[in-house]
Amino acid sequence: RNGKQSLLFAAFDERVGAVVGSSPGAPISSPYAYSSHNFYGEGPDAGTAGTWWLSSITQYSDDPGRMPMDGHGVLALIAPRYCAIADAWTDFEGDSTFADEMGVLAASEVYRLLKAPSTALQLLHRPGGHHGFDSVASYLDWFDHALGRACSEPAFPLAYA
Repeated sequence: RNGKQSLLFAAFDERVGAVVGSSPGAPISSPYAYSSHNFYGEGPDAGTAGTWWLSSITQYSDDPGRMPMDGHGVLALIAPRYCAIADAWTDFEGDSTFADEMGVLAASEVYRLLKAPSTALQLLHRPGGHHGFDSVASYLDWFDHALGRACSEPAFPLAYA
């Protein structure tokens, strides 16, 4: 729940200058339109997933593309502040890298509209599974860059901006 909560907090509190969501999954970093059952992922009716939004979200289980807003709207609310979605290549617990890429791509339109730096919204792929506890040092490097405390950009093996 930490990845979702950190992004929701940043979306609604402008005091947050930079945030990393570590494997936040559906519905925030992995929009339901791209992580639903149609994509072998987690849809609005998957267990407790529907409780992250209003309970009425389950009416979109058959066609999440009809939703008035999906998870990328939360990422867009963070713009133009720095935001990184850290997911794992082999996450089988709720983060689809394809869905995360689609969410970042959709939210990046708002970042461009607000003339945010090109590195303000990033998708950081890391090795391992759902929990990124072994990647905390790389998150701190990213924060140093985002907050202007680093001389150079952090070296992420595969960063999508």
